Amino acid sequence: MKFIITENQNSKLKDMIKNSIDKVGVIDTIKRYKLNLKTLNKFYSEGDEFDCNLANRFIFKLISSGILKNTITTEKFGLWFDPYWHDGTVGFEYKDNESGDVVGGYATPYWDGECNTPVDITFYNNTDDEYEFDGDHFDIPSPEGIKLFEIEEWYEKVYVKNLVKLLDDFLPELRERFKKD
Repeated sequence: MKFIITENQNSKLKDMIKNSIDKVGVIDTIKRYKLNLKTLNKFYSEGDEFDCNLANRFIFKLISSGILKNTITTEKFGLWFDPYWHDGTVGFEYKDNESGDVVGGYATPYWDGECNTPVDITFYNNTDDEYEFDGDHFDIPSPEGIKLFEIEEWYEKVYVKNLVKLLDDFLPELRERFKKD
């Protein structure tokens, strides 16, 4: 459904959104007015783009609040994100539905304000046993600057897609590493 908004109404809406952000913050404003990030961007923009440090904090809040999906399931896999407030990390658990194997670890977007997203795989469960280990490290590309309206697309089409591909590609190595003699 599309609405036609006059210039005067648009100005009032922008003021209302900006006032709400100032009073309750971005996350609560998104929830209060049921906005998505693209719509929010039309009414309010904090500069052109988020640097890596700001992207880390903002994307973490979007994941924690559920504005960005915490659960992604398909016929092939299940992927669950678990944000940890005490240290600002995002844990994940990935299940290959065909084999039942589960892999987990951490994949915090823009961790520590860096312009990449490290992935640390720290456990593997092959339905018989669970193995914890120091971790294997990989990186997911993250742009040095990201605009508000680009976050959702980056999350779904780069972050999640690359994490799933990385885990699918790495599962055979984990199966070989932990197979029983």
